Amino acid sequence: MKRLYPLLVFAVCMLVSGCMKNGSLTMIGGNKDIEPPLKKIWVMPFPSTGENAFSEKFGNSLKKVFGAEKTLFLVNSHLSDYKALPERLPLLPGGRINNSTLSSIAEEAGIQAVGVYSAVDVSVEEKYTETMYLSKTRWFLKAFFSFSVYDTETSSKLCDFYIEEKVKITKEEFDEYSKFPEKISEASVSELFNQASLTISEKALDALSKVSWKAFIVSVNGNRARISSGKEVLVKPGDEMDVFSLGQIFEGKDGFRYRIPGDIKGKIKIERSENNYSEAEIPGGLTVVPGMTLKPIPMAE
Repeated sequence: MKRLYPLLVFAVCMLVSGCMKNGSLTMIGGNKDIEPPLKKIWVMPFPSTGENAFSEKFGNSLKKVFGAEKTLFLVNSHLSDYKALPERLPLLPGGRINNSTLSSIAEEAGIQAVGVYSAVDVSVEEKYTETMYLSKTRWFLKAFFSFSVYDTETSSKLCDFYIEEKVKITKEEFDEYSKFPEKISEASVSELFNQASLTISEKALDALSKVSWKAFIVSVNGNRARISSGKEVLVKPGDEMDVFSLGQIFEGKDGFRYRIPGDIKGKIKIERSENNYSEAEIPGGLTVVPGMTLKPIPMAE
């Protein structure tokens, strides 16, 4: 039996990984046409550094790329269902993102992950190169970009990266932008931001693929639980979900707080699904409180 144990562990790992594809649940047996829930994400600028003249333009470019991803549902805070979302992200006294408060906000809206971006130091650059046979001067419009992804369930930062992007411009544009930065053309900025958005989305989507789909219980009334995910992310009546306990919270450095996911306590079945929420009846013997996490149960054959 001891010799078989490593093979059993390997088989279990392969079975679990086989149920996940790009971080999304796939069905085991059952109806292969049933779609898994969409991951709900929220993309926001970093307060202060992300709020400059170019922030909105870059944000729109970034959201356009994420919005085209078929496995994601991009939250729009201008929609009536999400009016309660704050206009600015919460910060700690030192000026960094308050990860614990951010997770609480995201839970209420059924958001699995939050992307935080900034676009800074949009400027021009003249680059001179010389070889034995050739000398050449080129001109660029450049900017620095940052992007982070926060996981709602654990309050942890899944990725945090910085990139520099450049696009070529003419000598005339370089001279004008050097004297009058406010005249940087819309076309040049759009090309720069589109390029940066594609680079960022590739890295961010890799991080998001590691985020498992989950929903959160936001209120309990008698034997009814309200869940912060609904039709818009393909949650429907009949879906069964595992219920996880609240887990533990531990204090990190500099005021950061993190969550250790809890254990499975039981399961519930969705009975009613509206646009951005759903409801389930709590079975006897199962204690459910707001803040608990739900994860879909794969369909049995």
